[in-house]
Amino acid sequence: MQLEAKLKKYTFLKLDKQLISSIHQYLVFFSNYVKESKQVDITMHASEVEGGLDIAFDFPETTTKEELQTWLDEYLGFLTTDKNDFQVNTVEEVTNEQADVLILRLRNQVQSFRHSLDILRVENKLLKSQNEQIADITKLLASKSDQIFIPIGNHNSLSKEQSNIIDKKHDS
Repeated sequence: MQLEAKLKKYTFLKLDKQLISSIHQYLVFFSNYVKESKQVDITMHASEVEGGLDIAFDFPETTTKEELQTWLDEYLGFLTTDKNDFQVNTVEEVTNEQADVLILRLRNQVQSFRHSLDILRVENKLLKSQNEQIADITKLLASKSDQIFIPIGNHNSLSKEQSNIIDKKHDS
């Protein structure tokens, strides 16, 4: 059996750094998707780089770059498809049962991607909340910058640490 020659296609996906890992994980399944739906063996290589993902494809000479691009667009389109309405374009050799299994596997991939986005949303919300708290604390400290808090009563009850702070303030 003669091995079919392979071509390479390179592309770069510019992505927010928070999305790189999630998209990378989703794209890992693309080679399987093409094999199961189009009956074509391709290999996708994705590397996380500054600003996005570098992607390279090894694909047979009998497959055009346009076909590969169409399949990738189709695959990425599942991310915005209603989860109950997956329409997979398969070649004739793919049985209904094989297509059904592929659809279930795709739903799993999309669901995993959506869960990753949910995690990012919660993390982002948490970071925003923490930033707001830090901003509030900073404003409070800035408004009190020249004040020293001393407990009312006997100065002998001050701890060493508080005394040192007061002494340093007087030395300035």
